[in-house]
Amino acid sequence: MQFLDFMFIGLGIGALYVIAGLGLIVVHRGSGVINFAHGAIGTVGAYTFWSLHENDHLSFLPAYLLSMLLCVAIGGLTHNLLIRPLRHSTPLTKLLVTLGLLITLDSIISLKYPQSSVILPSSLSVRRLVFHGVVIGEDKLILFGLAVVLTTALWWFYRYSKFGIVTTTVAHSPKVAASLGYSANMVATVNWMIGSALAGTAAILLAPITGLQVTQLTEIVIPALAVAVVGGLRSFPLGLLAGLALGVAQSEVSNYVSYSGVSTALPLVLIVVLLAVRGSSLPGRLDEHLGLPKVGMAKLRPISALVLCAIAAVLIGTVSFAWVDAGTTTLIYSVILLSIVVITGYAGQLSLAQFAVAGVGAYVASEFVSSIGWAFFPSLVVGVLAGAAGGAILALPALRTRGVILSISTLAFAAAVEALLFDNSSLTGGYAGLNVGKPSLFGLNIDSVTHPRAYAYVCLGGFVIAVVAVTLLRGRASGRRLLAIRANERAATALGVHVSRSKILAFTFGGGVAALGGILLVFRNQFVLFNNFQALDSVNLVGLATVGGVGYPSGSAFGAQLQPGALGTQLGDDIFGQGFSKWLMLATGILFLLMLLQSPHGMAERLASQSAWVRTKLRRGKPSVDPERDGAVRPVEHVGDRDRPVVTPMTLRATGLNVSFGPVKVLQDVSIIAKAGEVTGLIGPNGAGKSTFIDSVGGFVRPKDGAILLDDVDITAISPDARARRGLGRSFQSLELFDDMTVYENLQVASEAIGSRHTNADARAWLDMAVEMFGLGAYLDRLPAELPYGRRRLVAMARAVASGPGVVLLDEPASGLTAGEVTDLGIGIRELAQQSGVAVLLVEHNVDLIMRTCDRVYVLNFGRLIAQGSPTEVRNDPAVIEAYLGATDEEPRPPDAPSDELSDPLPETAGKAAHNA
Repeated sequence: MQFLDFMFIGLGIGALYVIAGLGLIVVHRGSGVINFAHGAIGTVGAYTFWSLHENDHLSFLPAYLLSMLLCVAIGGLTHNLLIRPLRHSTPLTKLLVTLGLLITLDSIISLKYPQSSVILPSSLSVRRLVFHGVVIGEDKLILFGLAVVLTTALWWFYRYSKFGIVTTTVAHSPKVAASLGYSANMVATVNWMIGSALAGTAAILLAPITGLQVTQLTEIVIPALAVAVVGGLRSFPLGLLAGLALGVAQSEVSNYVSYSGVSTALPLVLIVVLLAVRGSSLPGRLDEHLGLPKVGMAKLRPISALVLCAIAAVLIGTVSFAWVDAGTTTLIYSVILLSIVVITGYAGQLSLAQFAVAGVGAYVASEFVSSIGWAFFPSLVVGVLAGAAGGAILALPALRTRGVILSISTLAFAAAVEALLFDNSSLTGGYAGLNVGKPSLFGLNIDSVTHPRAYAYVCLGGFVIAVVAVTLLRGRASGRRLLAIRANERAATALGVHVSRSKILAFTFGGGVAALGGILLVFRNQFVLFNNFQALDSVNLVGLATVGGVGYPSGSAFGAQLQPGALGTQLGDDIFGQGFSKWLMLATGILFLLMLLQSPHGMAERLASQSAWVRTKLRRGKPSVDPERDGAVRPVEHVGDRDRPVVTPMTLRATGLNVSFGPVKVLQDVSIIAKAGEVTGLIGPNGAGKSTFIDSVGGFVRPKDGAILLDDVDITAISPDARARRGLGRSFQSLELFDDMTVYENLQVASEAIGSRHTNADARAWLDMAVEMFGLGAYLDRLPAELPYGRRRLVAMARAVASGPGVVLLDEPASGLTAGEVTDLGIGIRELAQQSGVAVLLVEHNVDLIMRTCDRVYVLNFGRLIAQGSPTEVRNDPAVIEAYLGATDEEPRPPDAPSDELSDPLPETAGKAAHNA
């Protein structure tokens, strides 16, 4: 009976999760945005309802309708003022806008309404019903019924109503909807309004259960996100089942497990596991990139750093204690923000749990001092190691999830840590805290109360160590691998980068840095309290890091100024009076939104751009490029007089490959051989299966049948990065360059991923040969986006060669090149095979290039091989002529490709043969 009692209690809570989750699904269906401010919008509605119902004595219905009107208005304004202006921006920018809105709305509520929890009587019947000994609250049945009704209504509405069908059309193709006369903006606005009304409804109904308190109501977004994601952000019935299951699971666990926090944490952990299982270790070809802000160059200027440190040290020793305290706060949060620079700025993994990781490190260090009696410094070291371990655990979901889904997983992780650790008074001492005494370092008293300047110097030292470590990471091979993963995970994998290891490194490194900041934060007080390490505080820190410049180590110092109690607060208090500090978070939220709209790369990037502009003006008149480095494509035989690198001969054999996507058979019994020292061509009309074949050989598509052998070693079942390290290189039809890195850094990633196949000297030789062969000497310090399309194409091929492959797959390398460049390219490919012993598999639409360059040619059509042999044999094969005469060139042309691009699918020779026939 007790099981049933708690089940019905859980159904009531789960129903509220369902209602909130349905709102997130509606917003995402209409605009493609996951609204992290969903709980904050609902909180505004709940406080408005409380004010109207309790203070103004309006009855339930008018108070509810007026509250919903406000929520609807917020939803509509959010889309039109914040989301719509960013409609061409990246998914990350839109997500960050909702985080900025969350900060802003929470700040407004905190300023207007009391901070203490308000008990709000339920507007539903609280009468208890008893059926065969099972006690059921009538309010729980009402909530359950409401969730079912809303789910059914929304399912029918979006499946059968005209507006629902239009919403689906807009989600799939806004252009098609516009051609039919429907406004995507109007559709998105209405969906934001509906979703916001559902958020307000859930919060109003939840407030009598949890109490009216900003943090508790705002955090409803966490289970609501879980509901929405389990429902695939589209399915209302799955969302209903997920929400009810989550509520029941929490209720039943609280009944059977007495350990504090398990009932909240366990379902969240299970959802993280579910998301990881549903994810993939490799991104798909069409997976959308987050589009992160810019990353700074790897430049550590020792003289400038020493000058700044000296200035900071002098200021700490001379300014008033109030300013010292503000500077200490700034330094501490700068350290924590540096962890976000590593994980999000460098590695491209959006973590919303860094403050929780900082708290884990702080807790371990505090325990070693208070319970074991260790000194401050060894406890700090252990705490940093604990934070690094926590970061490594946090990295596990990142191995199979990415982007927005990863951010939800990390937020759930933060909420679980908060429930299990920070809210567990038996571990943290509750409101009494843990007594860590007065810290000392090497015999010197650094207590922040009695010796605030000494503690500030310690924090300055911690910040200097952290910022130097983060800056050095950016310039090392491990840092370049992180940036490669951030820019394009598929391309990084194809070059042999250990993506999983690199992600774990980023989270581990970032976890250690966050823990350092967390330890410095809590040891400012003799009695350490942990109830301030709340899950959504990590969201605020991501906002600060973004405002400062998440891709720049210096951005952490800019963003930390806006943390309450930091230098920004002190400056505001001095200028505007002591009341300024309470307005700081509101100012931060507004500034966050303005920065995203006007300067999404952050304050540090803006400063760096201005500095670069000044340096450019000072260099005016000086040549920026060595005139002898002409950028021409050179065959290998013309690459200097030094010894050209040579690979161990390898042969690629693909035998009997069969690949199907659902009922569609894309490859059928395809067998191709590429021999060492030869150029093998693969041609075929659009849709023939050429890209799928390359993806199968590269490891991104697993064939249903058949085998892939690299020098008689079966590589069919191994990962793409393992294939690359064995000697399989490739370029991509869509280039897939690392746009945040210079041309030289792009080539370095390939060269450094070679591993044990070549010595360091050989790796450098391959890199140098790639630079000279493709004429890139004049462009090594440029970003790929600064180059014309044809030059970027050469960078992509050079990167494939720089990896020193035994077998290289070149996918449409001539696309975007001029006729002269295509001719030189063909000669270069021939020499690469003959002089260096590389087996080249060339996939091209430019059939003239194939016929001039290749030793052997294979022809695919509708997934089947229809011809193979020498270029002469293939050129005159009737099946090839028929296939090309029936083909239509629908290959998309790059917007900046030159007009003389050669990509006609009907070869001139085949045309002549058809004419003669």
